[in-house]
Amino acid sequence: MKARISVSDSMELKLRESVDSLQIAAQLESDGMTDAQANGRHGIPTVFDLARQMRRQVPAKPTAAPKPVGPWQTRPGRHVLRGVLFALPAACYLAVAEKVTGPAGGTVVIASLLLAWAVSQAVAYLGYVRLGQLDRDGAKAVLRRGLLGPGLLVVAVSAGLAVALRVTPAVALIAVAQAAYLLAASVALVLEAERALLLTLAPGVVGNVVAVVVGDGRLFDATAPG
Repeated sequence: MKARISVSDSMELKLRESVDSLQIAAQLESDGMTDAQANGRHGIPTVFDLARQMRRQVPAKPTAAPKPVGPWQTRPGRHVLRGVLFALPAACYLAVAEKVTGPAGGTVVIASLLLAWAVSQAVAYLGYVRLGQLDRDGAKAVLRRGLLGPGLLVVAVSAGLAVALRVTPAVALIAVAQAAYLLAASVALVLEAERALLLTLAPGVVGNVVAVVVGDGRLFDATAPG
């Protein structure tokens, strides 16, 4: 029976983490061990024989790897809040529905909605790409440019369409406001600012709900044509 090889605590740890004797031999050679040294110090002909002896002496017992954190962890509270934020603007439509009358008014509001929706999703995608690259500052820059560049263009197109179709100022205001909101809300949601968006949206939603419940038809009278 071969004599037990004396190993340090640090070496024993390396032996337990090694998967086989070849890895042990590679570790020994990287530390400067040669066949001559293995024979002179331990009476073992080669480094590989020494590694096999060490493997028998110290069985492999690698440290359990930490459980990886799932990148798609669910956050129910955040999803519920986002759902609420998507639903709340519907209260505004209820309050102003009587102002959006006729084919022209409906066309302006729907066209503005679809255009702003498409642009906001494109800008959000670019922001998420940067976030996926762990570049939050770059994501903010992309979202800022998207809000100020294409966003202003969407607002201008909505206003221009309202003028071209000769809708009332109330309808034009609704179209422009919803376009601006969709773009700004998309930026806030990409940057996980749901709570700030909720606080910003709450006063207007509460006012519109009150208007719907009370039946106050004077909400947009100041912008109605004379």
